[in-house]
Amino acid sequence: MVPLFNFRVEANQFCDLDEDFLGLGESIQRYGVLQPILVRPKLRDNGEGERESRGEFELVSGHRRYAACKKLGYSSVPSLVMSLDDQKAFEIALAENLQSRSLSPIEEAEAFKSYVTNFGRGSVSRLARKIGKSEAYVSHRLLLLGLPKALTDKISRRLLDPSIATELIWLKSEKSQVELARAVSDFHLSFRQIRDIIHLIRTEDTSVDKAVEMILQTREDKMVAHRSSEPTREQSISEDPWPAYQDTTNDDSQSQEILGHATLVVRTSLAGLDILLEKTNQSEIYAVLTKERQNIHGVLDDLIRAKISFRKRENTSLRSG
Repeated sequence: MVPLFNFRVEANQFCDLDEDFLGLGESIQRYGVLQPILVRPKLRDNGEGERESRGEFELVSGHRRYAACKKLGYSSVPSLVMSLDDQKAFEIALAENLQSRSLSPIEEAEAFKSYVTNFGRGSVSRLARKIGKSEAYVSHRLLLLGLPKALTDKISRRLLDPSIATELIWLKSEKSQVELARAVSDFHLSFRQIRDIIHLIRTEDTSVDKAVEMILQTREDKMVAHRSSEPTREQSISEDPWPAYQDTTNDDSQSQEILGHATLVVRTSLAGLDILLEKTNQSEIYAVLTKERQNIHGVLDDLIRAKISFRKRENTSLRSG
């Protein structure tokens, strides 16, 4: 047990201690601290060129548990004391915050930058291994810091997806980056459309507005073409596309026909959902439709497998006959 008043929480510990710890506090009150926090001795210069511990400790891992115990008025907390250098302590603290998702993408990027600045450019590979991320993940986070403040603020507030923001890096003009970010929000552009817009801007030297207009027109043309290929309600009523299926001379062949029509119905449903996904700009509705599309796609896969099974049975029957 280490007394709470002997702790120092340094600025590089990345943890917002104003977070609501009510649930954690109730758990600690009921069961105690089940996992000790990790601390390291706080070393000070003794005036003779050497550094020594004076009974103070720096918190490395377990910030939420520490804050909850402090809020509950505890005088001490179970602790694991380890002698760690700055680099190792930084890695452990950062990994904990990444796992608990307590950092915004920009806070992650700033922590990564601090690590690279303090421990060398070659440390990107080491950092990626230590925190369980790819080198590309670390590098892309670092790239976010090159965006205008207006965009980094949006990323911090979760108003701009960091993967989309990374694509904006390819635009050299800050004005173009901001304009395209606004278009992403206004027109609910897909990731592929964003890449197509950036490609147009870079290869044809066109403006953001013009490139966005071209991509939106392409999207509208596809939707119009799809609508024009669908039968009207009157056609659907007057022309019955479904056969009676009364011939029972070959059950497997008939089953294939029925499954073929069922597959067509499901494919039509998928096409309809795709149109709705293109039109919606509400994230919650988009998530619901995407989930249902995955479910319908599973039904389509089952129908295709069933059709293949009946086809194999029919071929086997023909060979044996």
